[in-house]
Amino acid sequence: MKKILFIAVLFIFAACVQDEINENAKVVDSGSENDFQLYQDGNDRSINLDQFYEKQLDVPYTQTPTKDQVLDIIYPCNENITKPYKCIVLFHGGGWMFGDKRSETLKSIFQALGQGYAVVSVNVRLSGKKQWPAQLHDAKTAIRFLRAHAKKYQLDTDKIVVWGASSGGHIAQMLATTNGYTEFEDLKYGWKNYSSKVQGVVSWYGISDLTKLSGQGIEAATILMGFDVQLHPEQTFRANPINYVTTSVPRMLFVHGTADNVSPYIQSVEMFDKIQNITKDPSRAKLITFENAVHGDSVIKTTQNVLNNLDFVDDILWKGNNPFRTDNLIKIEVEE
Repeated sequence: MKKILFIAVLFIFAACVQDEINENAKVVDSGSENDFQLYQDGNDRSINLDQFYEKQLDVPYTQTPTKDQVLDIIYPCNENITKPYKCIVLFHGGGWMFGDKRSETLKSIFQALGQGYAVVSVNVRLSGKKQWPAQLHDAKTAIRFLRAHAKKYQLDTDKIVVWGASSGGHIAQMLATTNGYTEFEDLKYGWKNYSSKVQGVVSWYGISDLTKLSGQGIEAATILMGFDVQLHPEQTFRANPINYVTTSVPRMLFVHGTADNVSPYIQSVEMFDKIQNITKDPSRAKLITFENAVHGDSVIKTTQNVLNNLDFVDDILWKGNNPFRTDNLIKIEVEE
């Protein structure tokens, strides 16, 4: 019986790993040309988490939990990785009003599971239920929760990198630029004795200034804030990461396409420039540009780009020496 159980577990574990990187594998995880439209049309599918052997799903992260304030913890697909696990915390896109922590738009980022990382994917309250700053309060509470329960969930939370796409990139940037600002916390949700500071950000076509969005982005930001952000730009000040850049801002990687018609490319350019100018530290910010790429473009979601972005994460969490990087890819399935 033990032998049968061992074989079954081995099969499940092996199912999470694909073959070595080749030219076709680099683009296997491409996604929708426009994440926002995908969500809006209701065509977003979910990542099938049954393929991952070890996980904790729908974990409430507040002391007054709701069904919206939950997270998933997916553990690395390599049984030889040292515990506690380094972790990347994900925030999905969807214009603050759509999306989910298991969205297929995130699936290529789940390659981190095969590269020495646990992935924590977070749901925050959407703008249809709560306006800003509820989303930031939730995100900060989730980080505090992870630190308060690091031992229980076998996570190394001394340093945390957050990774977000689109509106999730905005939340990730806000987490980083408001490190240590108590006025951006809502401690009634719990874990007040733990830090919500993050040590790094990967922002995919994220938003640094709500007043400089276009098209669908402006509409989404107006719903988030509860007023027309173009008519009242001064009222968005406390929701713009670019307004909180200081010399202590953690390292950030910006990945953006020049043809983005939702969150224009200038969003990442100006944020990158401001960090460089204020910190005088060339390593503090990095900008990866994809020429002619639109919002949520598949070229940004290629496995090769994810692996390149993980090099940046490695520098923060492993000091550049991640012993668990591999040429093996994870086969990430979505529900039909």
